[in-house]
Amino acid sequence: NAPRPPKAWNGGSSAYPKLTIDALFDHQCDLYPDRTAVEIGDRRVSYAELRRLTDALAAELVQRGLEPGEPVGICLDRSIATQTAMLAILKAGGCYVPFDLSYPEERVRYMLNDARPRFMLTHRHLLPQLPGMSDRAILLDGVGAAEDGSFPIRTLPTRKHGVDSAAYIMYTSGSTGEPKGVVVPHRGVVRLVRDQNYMTFSPDQVYLQMGNLCFDASTFEIWGALLNGAKLVIQPQVKPTMREVADVLKAHQVTTVLFPTGLFNMLVDEQMDALRGLKHLVTGGDTMSPAHARKVLRELGPGVLVNAYGPTENSVIVTCQVITNENQLATTVPIGKPIANTEVYILDEALRPVPIGTNGELYAGGDGVALGYWQRPELTNEKFVADPFSGRPNAKLYRTGDLGRWREDGTIEFLGRADTQVKLRGFRIELGEVETALSDMPAVKDTAVTVRQDTPGDKQLVCYVVPADPKDHEDHERKKALTQLVRDHITAKLPAHMVPGAFVVLAAMPLTANGKVDRKALPAPMPDRPMMRAEHVAPRNVVEQELCSIWSKALGVDNVGIHDNFFEIGGHSLTGIQLLGKVEQHFGKAIEFKQLFMAPTIAQMALLIDPTEQATTSSIVLALQPKGQQTPLVCIHGDEANALLPKHLGMDQPFYAITHQGEDGYRIRYKTVETIAAYYIAELEKALPNRTYQLCGYSFGGLVAFEMARQLTAAGKQVPMLILLDTFPPDPFKAAMLRERKFHEPFKAIVLRGAISMIRMFKERLPLKLRNFAIINTYDRATAAYSSKTYNGRTAIIKATDSPGTSDMGWNELVQGELIQRSCPGDHYSMIKEPLVAELAKVVNGIIGGSDVGRMRAF
Repeated sequence: NAPRPPKAWNGGSSAYPKLTIDALFDHQCDLYPDRTAVEIGDRRVSYAELRRLTDALAAELVQRGLEPGEPVGICLDRSIATQTAMLAILKAGGCYVPFDLSYPEERVRYMLNDARPRFMLTHRHLLPQLPGMSDRAILLDGVGAAEDGSFPIRTLPTRKHGVDSAAYIMYTSGSTGEPKGVVVPHRGVVRLVRDQNYMTFSPDQVYLQMGNLCFDASTFEIWGALLNGAKLVIQPQVKPTMREVADVLKAHQVTTVLFPTGLFNMLVDEQMDALRGLKHLVTGGDTMSPAHARKVLRELGPGVLVNAYGPTENSVIVTCQVITNENQLATTVPIGKPIANTEVYILDEALRPVPIGTNGELYAGGDGVALGYWQRPELTNEKFVADPFSGRPNAKLYRTGDLGRWREDGTIEFLGRADTQVKLRGFRIELGEVETALSDMPAVKDTAVTVRQDTPGDKQLVCYVVPADPKDHEDHERKKALTQLVRDHITAKLPAHMVPGAFVVLAAMPLTANGKVDRKALPAPMPDRPMMRAEHVAPRNVVEQELCSIWSKALGVDNVGIHDNFFEIGGHSLTGIQLLGKVEQHFGKAIEFKQLFMAPTIAQMALLIDPTEQATTSSIVLALQPKGQQTPLVCIHGDEANALLPKHLGMDQPFYAITHQGEDGYRIRYKTVETIAAYYIAELEKALPNRTYQLCGYSFGGLVAFEMARQLTAAGKQVPMLILLDTFPPDPFKAAMLRERKFHEPFKAIVLRGAISMIRMFKERLPLKLRNFAIINTYDRATAAYSSKTYNGRTAIIKATDSPGTSDMGWNELVQGELIQRSCPGDHYSMIKEPLVAELAKVVNGIIGGSDVGRMRAF
């Protein structure tokens, strides 16, 4: 019996111009011929100049035989040529189809085959990436440059297209595994940016075009400016940093923007001052954060921030919520009310309007409804249904697949997807398309893709796979190899924004009672961390230490190593932009986004910041937590423990770490347990002169710590406590190495040793891929050569519960003093990682805090 929403809650009509995009642009040229139309850097063109350029190119297209409604490809760098091409295609009666060469070649090829453009407007240097387009290309290298193009001036024929004609085709993710082209008419664009109720459009505005042409935010940006006599400023960088965006906003006095939600959040966090000149800040693509909205409301005032919602099939925007007071931001931010000349209906399965407050599916109608999907009549009929409510002949509603409900105040609350389509960082993604990309992999039996938000504020795609061969799940090395194979396969087939950030190999998919994949039971991905102790490389100098801290906060990863690849530990374009902004803030040095691809590790980034900062000039002793009143604890080769233990041990416990030799690729100078121990002692004397310290060692580092304790006490020094973390004595260590060695490893070692010897003849430093082997090989040989010796000092052995062996791991015979035996949950690798490292810290604290003093020695 709840009331139905009144008709007045829909957008209503406004007297927007019933003209084509190109005709309305020409009208602006008549009104404002001398105003700047487009600006990029220090290059700009007026409306009159832009009309001259577009008329010449449009006449060229007509001369070459372009038919009304025919698709024409656009693939251009960021330049004035882009807007020239779009307008010229429209004036000639065609519709433009943008192509993005950052997409995989297979996707670009599919779009070319599907749209089949007879003409491609592009630059000469891009032709090699556009297969089959060489003989169809119209090169625009000179357009917008000093020579202003090279096409002869001809008289344009009379327009034969109208407001219902196709303006552009934009490809979006498809559930069948193939992208689908949405055909948007002229009226949809004009109704978006003229005579609207969500903001005022005027010739005094300055718009920023930051969106990719393949992303429909660019429709608002470009035509919001050019169909109102306003100025369009083009962001010159394809993937700008926060600082670069801020610089353009301020330098060009931008007033109007449309930012994806994730980018909006980062700009509010990091560049709030740069937003102060904005009169209209439209954001959409994901759920708006109330906290960020409140901050903008307080800083910029009411009526500036607009929360927008809308699919490509409805010409970018369907509903808007203009933020005017904090009462709108109590819990979630609504997506608002339908914009002018747009209707929204929330319907049940029988296409009946649901009562206010009741959940239903969103259907959108009005002048923004697209013409359908390019050459997909069945899908068009499925998604674009007859409109029974408006009374307009042949009117259609687009079935969005989104869930929502009307609020009492006439706004709509967004409730998520009704199917498996998601929006991530402003891009709409069909999870089915990602899953289908793996359907031709013989090694994969089953797959599921979902969106997770295990770290607050950071959504990511996660891909779950069940291997065809169970051994690919059971064996760690095979599991790692399969994960990489899947990642490479999917990266080659899909655009970057559709590549999952994490991959999980499962023995089988969890199922619901009716046999469907139970997505709620899919496990959170564990960070894809290196497993061997020397694979994690701790920071070696101050720059790397500070970068590790910045990376950890940006990625939500506690133990970043200096050779971890940004894009393989959860990084993506938005976190990359945020990260580089933080780096610039901290170091005062700007790093372009493209450099992140060339230097995706902390070690490489450190050299960009300070080329003189070499690890060879830095001590291997790292003061990770130098403050506190307790006796310092020095951890040998702690790897992840170096990064994680200090925070769990507390601020009163000084913590120092000793890293591995050879991490920088230079020769490993000390190669026996005895000489390594002596070297570390000498380095500690420099870092902690005349100080007493406790020793701790993990894995092979435990052997070194044991030998260090022997040498220190033999020299008359005091070692209050020696802690061995899951470390075997020499003989059991050798036996474990032999048990775990795979058949091929001795042969592989011979080959790699030979490769290292050859490289050393010509280069001072080893390449990154060989450094880990060089370190592990040194440790294996050192262990094999180290003979068992006794030690009389206080010692503790902490064994991982899942590690083999007895509780003392064999140390009972070698430790002649007090031996404390403790255990910690996990295996050899997981015990030093989150979340189990917190339990390890409790055990360590108990030992060094004195609670274990006097415990009976185990015999």
